Amino acid sequence: MALGLPVVGTTTDGALEVVEQGGSGILVPPGDVAALAAAIEELAGGPERRRAFGARGRKRAEALFDSRIGASIVSREITAILSRVT
Repeated sequence: MALGLPVVGTTTDGALEVVEQGGSGILVPPGDVAALAAAIEELAGGPERRRAFGARGRKRAEALFDSRIGASIVSREITAILSRVT
């Protein structure tokens, strides 16, 4: 996603949290080979959809994994913990 490419993956914990079904990629049930093949074929035959998924995925990756946001969250958590301990 960070590279601006569409995602085809499985409906497992991590992917469900990051990939927007039908927005930045296509998620299929684990072990469902037919669904996986259909998802790949769907993206292979649709360059506009691939580009749209890729662009949305890139924006989502930037929002979810911005190191400045992550550092801010960690800093807030550490401050909150220290305020309870001291």
